[in-house]
Amino acid sequence: MQARGERRKPTPEELKHWAETFEALSRQGQNDAVQSIRLLTPDELKNSWNDICGLVGKSLGRRISPQVQTAATYSLKTLVVEGANLERFIEPAARLLSTTNAPEVQTALLSFAYDLHKKRRQYDITPFAAGATKCITSNNPKVKTSSLYCLSGLVSNGQGLNEAETAVPAVVDALSSEEPTIVAAAALTFGKLALADVGYKVLYGATPQLTQLIPSKEPSVNTAVCGSIADLANAPSGYRIPPSTASAIVALASQDETKQKSSALGAIGALGAIWHNYHERERLNSAVTPTIQAIYDPREEVCASGCVAYGGIARSRIGIEELTQNAKRVCELLNHSKPWVSSSACGAIAGLAAGGVALEAVASSAPVIEGFIASSHNPPLISSACVALVEASLAGVPLKEGLELEVFPHVKSRIPFVRWSGCTLLGEVGTYTSVMPLSAALESDDPHTVWRAAEALERMSIRGVDITPSGQALKKQLVRRWPPDTPSGMVEHIIEHVGNAIEIAGLTTQR
Repeated sequence: MQARGERRKPTPEELKHWAETFEALSRQGQNDAVQSIRLLTPDELKNSWNDICGLVGKSLGRRISPQVQTAATYSLKTLVVEGANLERFIEPAARLLSTTNAPEVQTALLSFAYDLHKKRRQYDITPFAAGATKCITSNNPKVKTSSLYCLSGLVSNGQGLNEAETAVPAVVDALSSEEPTIVAAAALTFGKLALADVGYKVLYGATPQLTQLIPSKEPSVNTAVCGSIADLANAPSGYRIPPSTASAIVALASQDETKQKSSALGAIGALGAIWHNYHERERLNSAVTPTIQAIYDPREEVCASGCVAYGGIARSRIGIEELTQNAKRVCELLNHSKPWVSSSACGAIAGLAAGGVALEAVASSAPVIEGFIASSHNPPLISSACVALVEASLAGVPLKEGLELEVFPHVKSRIPFVRWSGCTLLGEVGTYTSVMPLSAALESDDPHTVWRAAEALERMSIRGVDITPSGQALKKQLVRRWPPDTPSGMVEHIIEHVGNAIEIAGLTTQR
């Protein structure tokens, strides 16, 4: 048998009796068992797949030792990386999470669920929600941290929102932990809950508790809190970020640690986009210098975040002279080799347009951005391009004829945020031809898509477009019954925009 810690490829005989080998290795240590999978070639993995599934499934059973359960779960984590289809393991793994009291098993299962959430279009991890919320109150730091990350993954995917609502007070309590890893995980989850419109009243009241955590001696806490502040700024329900927070964020953006700096720059961009009155905006005056420096930073992550900050302060019309002088750099970044940097540059252009700053640069960049709509296959870049063109059009920049035809495929995209931004762009550039694609979007099961489609039809109606063919689809939304876990704020948005569209278009209905 393979000695503990020794790493070699299994022989064909060992492969044939994989189950016994795995179980023996599991009793010695989970890493050896995981290694036995990792050493298999893709062909060997494929040939032994039924054996692997059978044993791993059996190893998740209640009467199996925690050591074997843990090894089986870490094997599943390895298989996630390999791209295997693990749908069949979600229910048994979630059941085990809800029943086991072994911290090492809980940590492994929560980590497995978090890995699955990254494959967001492939798996529904809702079954893990009950176990994850239970584990948030654990006294074991690793379990608590893993459960917070798992919950953030759930709500990021729009899954398990009912269970997440019950966990909100525990997430807020975790911000007071003495363990930096727990605080960072809680701060991250705080923002994701806000983005999902879950637990608004509790989170709103706890916002000062979150923002007071920075500056921290722990870069991971600073990174998480700044990211969460950006999420609060982008949340569908409004949050008030104390203006005094700005000085701490700008100080972090002026330091050199990559992740912390990038996260702080992202928060500057988000605050610049939502702070409109002078008292708030003036707090960001000191953010102009680190922002301009960042867009020239050779680190792609910092450069991209610098574009986000640039767009935000442009919306607030801060540092207009410096922004104008450096607009050429942002235009150059549209052609960056990394799509995610180009996406951030689109955000910067959107900010210039929204703030009415350097409109010549906005106009010159429009053809490049229009090209992303037609030819890019990168979802974040497509979405950012849509937003930039919306703002450019509102600023009076002429867009090419026939653009709406290139947007239609994006309104039907499987990627939610691409659908949303596509609908919004049609609201601005759509003609009568766009009415039926938007009417079809109203039939979506995703409330956010329905909201954006209704808003787009309302906007088109305001622009004088005849939206009569959408009348029936709009009226159906007024009596539509949404699932109980649909955020009430989202439903209110839908009713508001549907009602406005119907009224402006002169479509008769009983409300």
